[in-house]
Amino acid sequence: ALEVGSRGVLVKPFVAQVVIGTVRDLLAAGDGAAASVPVPAAAPATPPAAAAADVFAASASPAAPIEQWPQPPAGVPPAPVPPPVEPAAESDAGAPAAGPVLVAEGSVLADAFAALLAAERRAAEGDSAPPAPGASHYQLPEAIVSDLVDRVVSRLSDTYLREQAAAVVSEVAERVVREEIARAGGNAG
Repeated sequence: ALEVGSRGVLVKPFVAQVVIGTVRDLLAAGDGAAASVPVPAAAPATPPAAAAADVFAASASPAAPIEQWPQPPAGVPPAPVPPPVEPAAESDAGAPAAGPVLVAEGSVLADAFAALLAAERRAAEGDSAPPAPGASHYQLPEAIVSDLVDRVVSRLSDTYLREQAAAVVSEVAERVVREEIARAGGNAG
């Protein structure tokens, strides 16, 4: 991984909190920290049946809430909270933005992952209400999300992107199948 310039490794099954934590660690490390990120040792070989049992057992236990994660290093200033965004008038909808948004790049990425995780949790719980005013999570403007996606995709190689897409699709498919099996088992009994 170090030969191709990778600064970290994500291990399957992907857990949202682990992915967010890894992204925050990599962003906090900066560009010059390629050699300082430890590469996890190869896991000992386990029989396929045992590995499958471990995956299902691990997914049944909840992970630590995001509020209990370690805080960023003391030297890193907190991300500025943008002022509330008011909806633009219809006549301004096609007008370009006045200028670039000046926000620390690392904090935007970390906040984007946290916002996506919060949205996924709300969707899973069936709660479509937005967070209360003054809550720590805020809605990112579509322009920032689009810019963030463009920057991330431009930095990824085509091969890596395909591998990750296949991994994520297989994980989501496994999760959907497990949920359907659990729901069918609950309806039958």
